Amino acid sequence: MKFLTLILALNKYVIALTVVILPLFLLPFTTDAIETPKQLLLVSVTLLLLFLFGLKTVLEGKFTFRRTPFDLPLFILAFTIIASLFFASSTSSALISAIPMLAAILLFFLIINNLEGQDKKFLLSGFLLGGVLVGIFTILQFSKVYLLPYPIAKNPAFSLAGSLLTTVIFLIALLPMAIAGAKSGLASQKRLTGILSVSAAIVIAVAVTISLYQLVTTARPLLLPQETGLRTALQPLGTNFQTALFGTGPGSYLFNFTRFKDAAINSSDLWNSRFSNSSSFFLEVLSTLGIVGAITLIFLIFRLLSSFFKNGRHERETVGVFLSMILLFLFAFFLPFSFLTFSLIFILLALYGLCLSVENNPQVFDLTISMVALKKGFLAVTPAREVRSDQDSSDLLPFTVLGIIILVVLVVLLGIPGKKTSLTRFMYADVNMQQSLVEWQNNKAKETYDLQNQALNTFTNRDSYHRLFSQTNLAIATFKAQQIKTATEAAAVSDQDRRDLTQLVQQAINFGRNAVALSPLNVANWENLANVYRNIIGFAQDADQFAIASTQQAVALDPANPLLRIALGGIYLQLNQQEAAISQFQIAVNLKPDLANAHYNLGHAWENKGDSDSLKLALSEYQTVRNLLPRGSDEFKKIEEEIAVLANKIPAPEQATPSARPQVTTQQQPLQISTPSSTLPPQKEPIEVEGPPTATESGSR
Repeated sequence: MKFLTLILALNKYVIALTVVILPLFLLPFTTDAIETPKQLLLVSVTLLLLFLFGLKTVLEGKFTFRRTPFDLPLFILAFTIIASLFFASSTSSALISAIPMLAAILLFFLIINNLEGQDKKFLLSGFLLGGVLVGIFTILQFSKVYLLPYPIAKNPAFSLAGSLLTTVIFLIALLPMAIAGAKSGLASQKRLTGILSVSAAIVIAVAVTISLYQLVTTARPLLLPQETGLRTALQPLGTNFQTALFGTGPGSYLFNFTRFKDAAINSSDLWNSRFSNSSSFFLEVLSTLGIVGAITLIFLIFRLLSSFFKNGRHERETVGVFLSMILLFLFAFFLPFSFLTFSLIFILLALYGLCLSVENNPQVFDLTISMVALKKGFLAVTPAREVRSDQDSSDLLPFTVLGIIILVVLVVLLGIPGKKTSLTRFMYADVNMQQSLVEWQNNKAKETYDLQNQALNTFTNRDSYHRLFSQTNLAIATFKAQQIKTATEAAAVSDQDRRDLTQLVQQAINFGRNAVALSPLNVANWENLANVYRNIIGFAQDADQFAIASTQQAVALDPANPLLRIALGGIYLQLNQQEAAISQFQIAVNLKPDLANAHYNLGHAWENKGDSDSLKLALSEYQTVRNLLPRGSDEFKKIEEEIAVLANKIPAPEQATPSARPQVTTQQQPLQISTPSSTLPPQKEPIEVEGPPTATESGSR
């Protein structure tokens, strides 16, 4: 019994400590210092609590499950997440997003079944302590008192929660609980308790005020308009029946945004932004988890409301938690959620369930599940307060449950034999990948290459790792090509150097293709692959056609993006296909008429044609560029010089009339002709390389 008491105490402290540190948790040695560490923490804690629950079941000699009004919608939500994995375009990417989501849902059941009703105040105190710590950090940041030594943290708007918007949502959701706690503290006879409770409410309220002030003044968040969010939520539902029901898969909103955004967004400041979250959490659920996911979320809210209003009066703490949940769900319909706010839903819901348990709510009760003789069925379910009198029950179920739990924990932590996918592999690979970025900044190419190669050998199913390694190979190949060129001039080039260069180019292509195969709807993967092919035109056979095909696929996945049209036109320009280049540049201009660089590339293509009419069109485009640029800037002076040179090529009577100055709504990019970032020297005998994956290949992983 002492061991059981220890398990119960450990459950309580692990849960409370998690609630305290989750909003503050960061790991500076991972590729994402804030969001990914929170996911790793929650998954790790969930696995630990799952194992402790199995031990508790064995020690108690029975399997007890606490029923709540929220079980059915949460089971449906978990099923929807799992089902959506089978229809996702990138199963590996979707799985990486799905595991933390499923862990958050499972955490609800573990909190409900590992804690007793009287533990609610302990958990509530953990919430308030976490909120106070977030509030203090926010106040200090605003006061320019920086507690963290990292450069990214030297910003008054920096937040450990992930963003100021997440901080506001998190703290406002805690306010009703803080106020309820303050009232309870003042009503108690313990003076210290009252002082601490009121202080906590004040700190949280001050932090909310400061954060809101920053959000509307110096740190306005970049939010997707609601109409765009609605469009990108509804459009994927018409793809097929399965997608309509279960969406495009967890973590896939970015792909829906690029494919289905309207070209009208190019008239706003968001034209060059890509959003991995919708304008609201509800619309993101509708997009990624389909109609079933959205209806389930509404069903969960309905169960929350019915559980509160069906059972008369409630304790002050229960009312506070209920109001916190209502605020959180209201935010879900109007604002995007991070993983912290997503997980907060289920932890708060568990706390609310404990509050209902204390109030003896009839919708919350314990069931004992046991094995029985086959002639009477397989499992027997009875209320925990009733004791079975028959002798057919078995004590094997607790051990069976523990065995299943151990298997699940081992699979998640260590993976399936032969498969390079597990939580520990993911963490180790991510640390190596982040360290490789540090080494690259320190100009240590070999160390960068080795660390990224090690990361990929450890965890193979993340497309961003393959894409980054592809870029690294291309960069090293470019440097190696320059060394070979210098060595050739000195007659000192070796066969090994040439083999190394060829291998680097092949690896740049292979890992770029791997990224595409792992996540075929991610336009960034196709952009990277197109860039690799474009940089080796003349060095590898058919690289020009492969570059065009890859860029066309990127355009298909992000059709409203004018920059992709400029890139495609640049390839045609590189190949001296002027008409094709002009066509693409003109589309870019049509997509975003106030983009100076689109007009600049179009003018350059017209100028390359060289005839009188084309030169006049080029001059007109250059004049439009001049009108779009800030007067007196370096770019303005540059285009003025080019206009003067071009004007001398056109007979005076035929010079183009200066165009009217359009309304400028865009912060312009530097003027540059679309050219490859770096090119490898042409070969007398170009090497053979594989082309971009076909639709079948890219959907096979």
